[in-house]
Amino acid sequence: GTEGGAPTVLCAHPGNEYDPLWSPDGKHIAFIKEIKGDSFLYRIEMEGNKPAGQPFLIKEGMQNVDLINWTKNGISYDFSLDIRDIYTLNVQPGTGIQAGTPRLLDYSPAGYNLCPVWSYDGKHLAFISYNDKPEVVIMPVNGGETRHYTIPASEFWAPAMHDLRWLPDNSGIGFNLINSMDISTMYHLELATGNWQTWPIPVQEWTRTDWGPDGNSFIYTEWGGEEPGIYQFNIKTEETHQIYKPDTAEAWYSIRGIKYSRDHEKLTFKNKGKGVDVLDLETGECRTISQACWSPTFSPDGEKILAFCPYKKENSVTTGVAVLSLDGEILQQYDIARFFTSGTRIYSPDWSPDGKQLVFSTLFWRMDTYLMKNVLK
Repeated sequence: GTEGGAPTVLCAHPGNEYDPLWSPDGKHIAFIKEIKGDSFLYRIEMEGNKPAGQPFLIKEGMQNVDLINWTKNGISYDFSLDIRDIYTLNVQPGTGIQAGTPRLLDYSPAGYNLCPVWSYDGKHLAFISYNDKPEVVIMPVNGGETRHYTIPASEFWAPAMHDLRWLPDNSGIGFNLINSMDISTMYHLELATGNWQTWPIPVQEWTRTDWGPDGNSFIYTEWGGEEPGIYQFNIKTEETHQIYKPDTAEAWYSIRGIKYSRDHEKLTFKNKGKGVDVLDLETGECRTISQACWSPTFSPDGEKILAFCPYKKENSVTTGVAVLSLDGEILQQYDIARFFTSGTRIYSPDWSPDGKQLVFSTLFWRMDTYLMKNVLK
């Protein structure tokens, strides 16, 4: 009830139920019930604040639906489509020039997969899948058994996943997750045992991470505090030190898409204020090589950057692949968006160690509002 007191149970059937709506006459409540991965719209008759009878099924197939309102005209609801897929693309080693068309990763179910990354030896592809439950998937490149490791997180939100990364010796994998309390945690999975370790990351907002050269440290970004930059945390000694301090003359500074070169001598990242940067870890020199690109990744030899960028066509601008020198010269550029539905976001590329393949993520999202009439008939 709305006036205090003990809540009333409308339906005792096990399952997740949400989005309750009162009918305009106050005699019914509609709600969505999830059962074994499917979603259904039910209504139940009410007498005062108590249910009268059992819930009645109105409509099946209500996945990805948020109920908005119930008026005399019917129930209005939002239907959202959120499809996250992984594609591979054959490219010419050395140049990154397209040598085929993008192929959807051969993994089922599709639509719930993201953050693909090659192992350092090129023998495995790792990614996150979250259809039934969030898990790390390790797929052999040349056949063999695919392994699955459930992520031991109390909360998982796919849009917050960005930085799945291998340890340099291929023994494990790591990533960070932020929860609804804005607490960031670094996760480490040891593949041989399936054991997980976690460390809190001392930031007050989202961050980006990657594993250091010896596997005993990881780096993370800090942008909301008084000392923005990139920090390295040693998991053995639990000591932290800053490895990059930006020019903080920027009014608002953030670092996204951070990634080591495979020899760990350089870092690249997307600097919100300046563009794509490359940081030489030996000299400390940081150079902006592009103002317009995003999602940078190194070529296998660490001498080029591949990123996505605006690609100008005759009457429009779409998404293209750009291969740049470390001086910012565009060496190659081609249209990648032409293979996908208009509005598809293309991001998170990784160039295979043998130079022959790109792997990347796509996101297609849309929302439409509908009106369901004659709900009580």
